Order: sequence, then structure tokens, then C-alpha cells
Amino acid sequence: LFRVVMKSSQLSLLWGTIGVTCFVLAASSQAGYIGGRELMPLLYWPGTLNSLASISYAGAPTLMTRWLVKKGPDGKLSPIDCAIFFPWLVQVWLFWFVRTFVLLREEQHQLVAPGLYVSRYPTAALPDGVSAVVDFTVEFPRSMHTLPIQEYFCVQTLDCMAPSVEAMVPIALKLQAKEQVVFAHCANGHGRSAIFIAILMVLRGHASSVSEAREKMCKIRPSIGWPASFDVAAHEVLRLAKLTE
Repeated sequence: LFRVVMKSSQLSLLWGTIGVTCFVLAASSQAGYIGGRELMPLLYWPGTLNSLASISYAGAPTLMTRWLVKKGPDGKLSPIDCAIFFPWLVQVWLFWFVRTFVLLREEQHQLVAPGLYVSRYPTAALPDGVSAVVDFTVEFPRSMHTLPIQEYFCVQTLDCMAPSVEAMVPIALKLQAKEQVVFAHCANGHGRSAIFIAILMVLRGHASSVSEAREKMCKIRPSIGWPASFDVAAHEVLRLAKLTE
């Protein structure tokens, strides 16, 4: 669960299981089967949120990224969204914290090619010289450590899902110049940010293909990995980028 490449279907099952559990506990308390009749109905709230998250991960990502947890182009989460989705966000953050700082304990960011960094959600200072940040998270607000960087791109993408081709193409074209030092991050620095850096590695000539870029990155950050759908998206980005040049 913590070192293998997770799939969106697994997260859909996880959030769905938590949602059903919350519903069962809340209903059982109201029926008198278990105690907590006054407080247990509050579990309908996280139960509903986890059910919506499960549906999003099952194949309807825009339900979460466009209609529910709406992260602005500046990377900010609205206070209203944070309040409504507070139970789900807290459990996601707790899961991430335990996985990142207790189980994996890997470096925040690593230089995988000249001028190209892959990172998890930054909780510490960025390396010197970074000129552009690409944020692929939907579950986190913009990190305070990225605020000094003026060139900031937000590509809302659910964990374990390939970033939008339409969103990546113009950013990749803008950042393919070798003088740009790019810092791409998602939650864990394994999939969403890594596939984008793989695209830039090909565009900049550091790799001849996405698979070669992945092999090179894995030598530096072994936990990098993504499902086949990411490769499909990356190849389409490269195809469109070459047509645009």
C-alpha cells in the first residue's frame, strides 16, 4: 500500500469503504443497536464526502476538481470548500502525514535531470534557483514555501490519476526551455509530478522516451511510478507539443 504504485480504483474502494462504514455506524446508532445516538449521526457527513470521493476516483474526477473541492489558479482552497470538506481533507492529510513522515521517510525533492526537480508536497524550503512551480495537487492548498516563486501553475489532479493533457501541453511548451529550473510536485512526488517531469525530460533532450525518463528518475527516486494511463497522457502531450512547435 505504501511503496507500490496505487491505482485510482484502490482509492475509490478505500474511500467507499470508509463512507459505507460511516453510514452503517450512523444508522445503527439511530436504530438503537449501538450507543452515541446524539453524536453518531454526524458520521453521515464524512460518509457522504467519502462516497463522493469514491465516485470521483471511480471515473468521474471532475466531480471533485470542478464542482466540489475547487482549487483556484493561485492554488488556494476556498474557506467554504475547506469547511464543507473538512472531515475528508483531514483524513487525507493524516494518511499522507503517516505515509510520508513515518513509513516512507524519503527526501522532499530530488534533482532528476538538469534543472528539473520532482517533489512531494513541500513542507520545507525549495532548492535555490527554482524559477517555476507546477502543483498537481487538489487535496492541498498552495504550499507557503512556493509563494516566493512568481511563475506558478496549478493543475488540479486527483491522486493516482493522470493530469489533464489539455492542461499540461501549454505548460510543457512554456517550460521546455532549458534555462527554466522547474519544481513539480504532487502529494508524494511519485506519479503526477513525475510524469510531467518525464515529459520535460523528453522535450529538453534528457531522455529519448517517457520510459527512458522513468528509468533515469527511478535511479534517483526509486519510489517513482505510475499506471499505464499516465503513459498514454504523456505520449499525447508530446505528440501535441511537437505539432505546436
